[in-house]
Amino acid sequence: MKELQAGIQLVRTKCIQLNRHPVFKKKVLEAVAVKPLPQQTNVPQKSLLSFPASLPPHGLRQRTVQGLGELKHQAERINQLSAELEAAVFEFKAIASEVNQDWKALQAMQEKTSAAADICKYQAVHLPIVQQKSSGSFVLASRTLDLFKAEREAKILAQTLRHRAKRKRYKG
Repeated sequence: MKELQAGIQLVRTKCIQLNRHPVFKKKVLEAVAVKPLPQQTNVPQKSLLSFPASLPPHGLRQRTVQGLGELKHQAERINQLSAELEAAVFEFKAIASEVNQDWKALQAMQEKTSAAADICKYQAVHLPIVQQKSSGSFVLASRTLDLFKAEREAKILAQTLRHRAKRKRYKG
């Protein structure tokens, strides 16, 4: 029993919705306040590509260090926005999952059929990421977001718990 409770707790921490039956009370989703992204109006838009030939090495070094700092800041900003976008995608998926139950029920009542289409279809999702190599150079790449990882882990966990419960019944 303790293992089952631990498994349920693990599933809940992974944000997998349990008890989807209409008898259970649905949670109310709260509105999320969205702040506009800060505009960088105080940063002068100078081109780093302008390369005056008469610039002394000290000035060139200073401008390079400043440019690298700006690159690092922008890389951190892109990675932060990517993390926020990932959270928003998973929130979208959770909302779609809840709405999908009602959507299918409505379609079944209207069309008198049980084969209702899902409200949302999912395709591969890629998010941007900026990485810095040991040499100091930057790599702008993308990473694939696994939308169904939590469901697979929950399925494996449920199978494991069922298997353990079955073994205990045979032993006991």
